[in-house]
Amino acid sequence: MSTDYFNTLPSGYIEYVDKIMNNLVVGSYGAPEWDDSWDIRLDDLNGNPIFYMNGENSQPIYRINFNPSAFLFNMVPMGGEGEQLEFIVQVYDKYNLERLIYDFFEKKNMDIEVFGKEKGFGEWTPLRL
Repeated sequence: MSTDYFNTLPSGYIEYVDKIMNNLVVGSYGAPEWDDSWDIRLDDLNGNPIFYMNGENSQPIYRINFNPSAFLFNMVPMGGEGEQLEFIVQVYDKYNLERLIYDFFEKKNMDIEVFGKEKGFGEWTPLRL
């Protein structure tokens, strides 16, 4: 049985996450051109990377990578990586990121397939150059 983190974590932390998630902007993207691969990076308003998603239209799964430092996991009473990953899955679903990335590419008249596909989640540490 999974935990409903939005009802168990401190309200101040949930407000912090809510602020980030409701203000995501596209930092970069790559659309299918000569192959069917795509990618998109979602940043906060300060340009800090939050999520990086990528996939191929011909594959049954796409990847969602999250920046754990952006979620300040060391500041909340949460267990190890398993609970953090479970929380990120809830965040992804609650804020409907699948629809957000689909709509972004659709507005640019670029076809990507995300609906009905499996999702693979993982941590990601963005490089700053």
